[in-house]
Amino acid sequence: MSAARRDVAPAALAAVARGQGSLARALGVPGEALAAARHLAWTALEAGRDDIARVLLEGCVALDEADRWSARALGELLLRTGQVQAALEVSHRAASAARAAGATDAGACLVAARALIASGRTSDAVGWLRAAHGDPTASRAVQRVAHAVADRIDGGNGPR
Repeated sequence: MSAARRDVAPAALAAVARGQGSLARALGVPGEALAAARHLAWTALEAGRDDIARVLLEGCVALDEADRWSARALGELLLRTGQVQAALEVSHRAASAARAAGATDAGACLVAARALIASGRTSDAVGWLRAAHGDPTASRAVQRVAHAVADRIDGGNGPR
């Protein structure tokens, strides 16, 4: 099987370098292909195949940094496998992508907070927990847990 060579417009790559586009779009990767990779990653996670899931999730994030689900799932996987700093970096990028889109990603915020707590930077986690608490799209349970943990860390001195 041979792969067809695609010429990539320099302007499209320049836009990706400036953070104004996705590598997937510049390369012409169909959205369905990314969705299929996400589905396979989810299936691999469910089957306990973290090695396969990591490769797929890293590929999805590399192709589209705005893919918050893949970034959040990769952050969770990295945190679960003890790669705390990498989990913090990935979840920070996911939360930043959400912020750039005018939203909050409570899941990414919680992964970042958990990574900070795991690395001993407990007080730094409060801001992420407050952001998760304030996400109007988060479930009430997520909001309550984020609020309670933040209050426990800072002694109830934060915003309500």
